[in-house]
Amino acid sequence: GSVCCFIKQTEHYFIQGHQYGGRNGQFSGNLSVAELSQMLSNPLYVRADKNVYAYFQTLGFEIIDDVESYDGVHGIFIHDNADGGKYVKVGYHEGLVDAETWIRVQDKKARSIWHKGFHFARNIRFHNWMKFLANLPNIDFTY
Repeated sequence: GSVCCFIKQTEHYFIQGHQYGGRNGQFSGNLSVAELSQMLSNPLYVRADKNVYAYFQTLGFEIIDDVESYDGVHGIFIHDNADGGKYVKVGYHEGLVDAETWIRVQDKKARSIWHKGFHFARNIRFHNWMKFLANLPNIDFTY
């Protein structure tokens, strides 16, 4: 699956000399399961494309950049608005996780949240997310 491909790509990325992991600037040389989970969940690491743009739009985030800025290369920053909402901005940094893998992870998390019976607002976001998934033309979400 795509998560397996991501793991292989990440391994190659670190073999090339890039560093991730550790605390206070101390590179540990290894990725823990928690660090890998964070990379697959955090929008900071996604290579944001138009599907990631649509994902955040569907969840009701304020989108700062135009869809053209979602180039499949750069990661995302999420910030708090003064009114308590959140907005999304494309970063200058390169993302590590391809958009398809990242969206699949978010889908799996959303399904898990639904099954655990979280509060009503989460369920509404889940329904919006499922509508979004139904309208994606080129991604196979089978496991």
